[in-house]
Amino acid sequence: MDKLSDALDDKQKSNKISSLLTRLRRRGMIVNTGSDTAPCWRLTERIAKRN
Repeated sequence: MDKLSDALDDKQKSNKISSLLTRLRRRGMIVNTGSDTAPCWRLTERIAKRN
C-alpha cells in the first residue's frame, strides 16, 4: 500500500483498494481464482487477449 497517498490512513487505503477491486470485478475485467480468505485476482480471458 506504499503507492497510495500518505494523506490516507490504513483503513482508507484498504477501502480504496477494495472499491477498485469491486469495480473491476463488476465490469468483468478481473476474476478471483482463489478463495474468500486468500483471493488471487486475475485478468479475465477477454481482457488478457487484448494485451
